Amino acid sequence: MPRNTSRPDLPPPRRNRRYQKRPHVSIPTLGNTCRWIRDANDLTRNQAASTVRISVSHIQRIERGISIPHKNSLEDISRGYRVDPAMITHLNDLAAPAVHLVPAAHLRAYVLADTALTLNLARFQARGILAAYTDPLWNVLARNDLFADVVTGIDNSGSLPLWMFSEHSEAVLLDPLSERTWTVSMLKGAMGRYRDSEQAQDLVRILAPISEVQRLWAASLTVSHGRDARHLIQARDPTQNPVDYQLTLTETLPMQHIQLITAVPNPDPEPS
Repeated sequence: MPRNTSRPDLPPPRRNRRYQKRPHVSIPTLGNTCRWIRDANDLTRNQAASTVRISVSHIQRIERGISIPHKNSLEDISRGYRVDPAMITHLNDLAAPAVHLVPAAHLRAYVLADTALTLNLARFQARGILAAYTDPLWNVLARNDLFADVVTGIDNSGSLPLWMFSEHSEAVLLDPLSERTWTVSMLKGAMGRYRDSEQAQDLVRILAPISEVQRLWAASLTVSHGRDARHLIQARDPTQNPVDYQLTLTETLPMQHIQLITAVPNPDPEPS
């Protein structure tokens, strides 16, 4: 007879190791990321030590956040785990001190006070291009009217990641799952670099309870630090017509950590 797992006197079924260690929504750390990569490769610490040529005790110290590996050791880990260039950059960001990021409110005041920056948004508007200034974690600092007309409801949250997981995006995006998956990979990369920032902490607090964020965060270890210009965003314009947008991210003011997002429309998208 099948085992009756509903009986209170029987122990609950054991969860496998991979389920227990899958990534959860949190600000990335070097230790947790290395542990999750090892687990994704289905390696024990002993097997990983042989693969990356680092002692078991050193791997354990790294994964527990007790030790930061030297550059050569980090290269051995990246090579042994066969991670892609984006993940190599992410691991190096996590091994380095966190980059200081000014709170979004201060960056927003800086942008709005600069007439040249606001004039630039108007120039994009005149050319039919959506444009917005954001911080590295995609808090909107300023935008033109076209941006707000397409990204409906963005002024309510002021956060593109939060908008991406809202009902507003469902009405705008033709493929919300693809864009949400990319958003999660982008957030992992940005949070690693600016992990001590107020913005990173706020995002985790707001996004962590959302079930789809939890699922996508756990589904992949992929990180992104930009977007392939050939990967167009399929969306509806304010008249509900389908439009392909070419998204470009530019660090307009690197010292202030302000980036410019532009979306150039192609009004005649080809069938997917």
